Amino acid sequence: MQPFGGHPEFDPRALVASASDTLYLFSEEGPGSAGPLIAALTRAVLSSAEDTAKRQPSGRLPRPFLAILDEAGNICRIPDLPDKYTTYGSRGIIPLTILQTEEQGEQVWGVTGFGKLWASSTVRVFGGGNASNTFLRDLSELIGDYQYTERTTSTHNGGRSQNVTRPSERIMDVSDLGALSLGRMVVFASGCRPTLVRSIPWWKDKQLAQLNQNAAATRQEVTADAL
Repeated sequence: MQPFGGHPEFDPRALVASASDTLYLFSEEGPGSAGPLIAALTRAVLSSAEDTAKRQPSGRLPRPFLAILDEAGNICRIPDLPDKYTTYGSRGIIPLTILQTEEQGEQVWGVTGFGKLWASSTVRVFGGGNASNTFLRDLSELIGDYQYTERTTSTHNGGRSQNVTRPSERIMDVSDLGALSLGRMVVFASGCRPTLVRSIPWWKDKQLAQLNQNAAATRQEVTADAL
């Protein structure tokens, strides 16, 4: 990317090598959206991170690289992302892909591509909202059943007998997942049982609130320099 107005040229490799720099890319949907440019810049950074990792003796980045791909189905569409997910993990690149619905992911990468993206993720989070019954049924099956012990005692002709059974019930069915309350999430992590968690809003965490204030100040400085 050629610099303009005396600004330095953006170098994805320098960003990857930095110990503290963060790149913020913003756009909106609709006519005139910079979505394709956002996707291209994001892909360039991820490619630089991958190339840097390949040059390391271990084949991994010495410092994990976190890429938060918010609105990945709208303004950050990377066609080969599902194919790269497993590779990125082995290179020390941690992509965090945020989608609104399953259908949105299938629209971008197709049913097979979204399935590959979902299956390759070591941590999957469902935060409620709109979802198809098919997707909710799959989640319900992943969560599984709860098995418990039930004992019944009966008497007959002066005798007493006890019967022990181990019935099971679905932990969360489709209706439970569809009515997941705001702030509740189900986390599916590799090697662990699915867990129901409660999120902490950033404005209730002093450290995150301060980071958000710093980010807002940085955005204002960048906007002022670009004008």
